Amino acid sequence: NAIQTLYNDPYQVGNKPIMIAAAGNIKPYEGPYSVYGDSWVFPARYDEVISVSASDIEDVKASYSCFGSHVEITAPGGTGYLNPQNQESAIISTSPMDTQFFYYNDEGNLWPSGYAFTSGTSMTAPHVSGVVALILSYYQHNNITISNEEVKQRLLGTADDIYGDNLIYTNELGAGRLNAYRALTEEPHPSVQVSDFKINNQ
Repeated sequence: NAIQTLYNDPYQVGNKPIMIAAAGNIKPYEGPYSVYGDSWVFPARYDEVISVSASDIEDVKASYSCFGSHVEITAPGGTGYLNPQNQESAIISTSPMDTQFFYYNDEGNLWPSGYAFTSGTSMTAPHVSGVVALILSYYQHNNITISNEEVKQRLLGTADDIYGDNLIYTNELGAGRLNAYRALTEEPHPSVQVSDFKINNQ
């Protein structure tokens, strides 16, 4: 596939690209990209891609978010699902003017704006991409060399542990919830991911 071809491009040797994708949304929240729980959602399921699940305003796995051992990190995705009135706990994003999404002004009136308050794992991947951009910008500004793999380790190694509030999803929400401040200011804890293993008969 195109993603694996890009990742394995010989010109990328030594500095593989950072690829990020939403883990996907769970049914019964019907939508064109809704699936079931721990499903095979692509491109997030590719080993080369950082798969991002969603947390709500309480740092609990969002009700709509996919999860699983393939998830590498969690990020804010908003509470609820596709509810433009749920502004306090939703994520504001750009939106085509001709869609179902509208912005509620201070008087509570709907008007198309090109922005929308919404929720979903589609909101999570941009958060992670933005923090990756912040890390790269910070290092470039300070004339410090950092590889893409080191960026990934910093991203995952500084995530906040949210498993205390998500016990039934232990090891299925990745390294934890994205923390932009820690990613820029702290040395990351080592992040270990098993890519392959073999069991020998004793």
